[in-house]
Amino acid sequence: MSVAFSVSASLDSAVQRVAIASASLSAYVQADTTITQAEVDMLADIWRRLGLDIANPLVQGTTTLTFGPTITLSGSGTITSTRTGAPASGPAAGVMLSDVWQRLGLDPANPMTASDTAINAGAVSQTVSESAGTVTVQRA
Repeated sequence: MSVAFSVSASLDSAVQRVAIASASLSAYVQADTTITQAEVDMLADIWRRLGLDIANPLVQGTTTLTFGPTITLSGSGTITSTRTGAPASGPAAGVMLSDVWQRLGLDPANPMTASDTAINAGAVSQTVSESAGTVTVQRA
């Protein structure tokens, strides 16, 4: 399964006053870019790792993180992070990209706010709780 994305942007409106100036961003992002299923699976892992999957909250203890898959943390000084668990599908790639973009605070129209108990940005609303050294991030 392939998911196709097409991105194109023009700077023409920004340079209307200078007739000879014209630029396009299309050279920086190839039109009709296709991502593979393996890349969609990686995006789903990133989406889940940020606690965006309402069915699989991010739970982080001192030696493990779970969010569907499990990441085991080991070592001292230098930490090794080892992922186990099969890839799982998520929503459409565009939905996951939008969620991640907003959750990372990259959407200028929807600034991210974070406190000890909540993370919010646009369509993303998460609760944060801690109990006995284990932190849980749950999408509301």
